[in-house]
Amino acid sequence: MSDSVGHRIKDDRLEGKSTLHYKGLKNDKTWTADQTLNLDKYFGDSDGYFVTPSHGYAEKAKDAEEIREYVDEKRPDEPKLRAHLLRNNGEYRYQGVVLDDYFDVDDDGKLQYL
Repeated sequence: MSDSVGHRIKDDRLEGKSTLHYKGLKNDKTWTADQTLNLDKYFGDSDGYFVTPSHGYAEKAKDAEEIREYVDEKRPDEPKLRAHLLRNNGEYRYQGVVLDDYFDVDDDGKLQYL
């Protein structure tokens, strides 16, 4: 089994622009109860691009969603945060970040920023 975030969380969904709900797989192979993580604490917006470590993307984002997306053979179904982020010229740029690139799931099934 892969240790990617996509394999170690389930029932993931975004509430509003930044609150991720999920259940995490613990090392004993049981799932946690529903947990939340405020993604706005980890990602910012710089001229319409996600930046990290930073914070505050949700304030300027027009919208946001969390989807599952193919990344590569070892990560076929990864959670991805996507949003229309505000550029310096006042227009919006559609951007996304794969959560597995910035988070891991610890032994207790909680997402941890790398």
